[in-house]
Amino acid sequence: MDPNGARFRRLATELGTLLKGLELIVQEGRGAAAGWPADREPPRPEIRSAGSILHDFYTAVENIFRLIATELDGGVPTGA
Repeated sequence: MDPNGARFRRLATELGTLLKGLELIVQEGRGAAAGWPADREPPRPEIRSAGSILHDFYTAVENIFRLIATELDGGVPTGA
């Protein structure tokens, strides 16, 4: 068995799991935004909730790129 093939299959499996989680976050964001009034700004608690969902989205994407960098390049760049 090709060790690199196994490595890439493992990476693909892990990425698939992370992408499913990301899709759930996107669905949550869409669901939250669907209830917002079209003619005025959403209430402040809903805006803060959207900020939390956006943070979760950013963190999920960051984790995906970190996993790719670690598997393919041995880690993320350091320093400035």
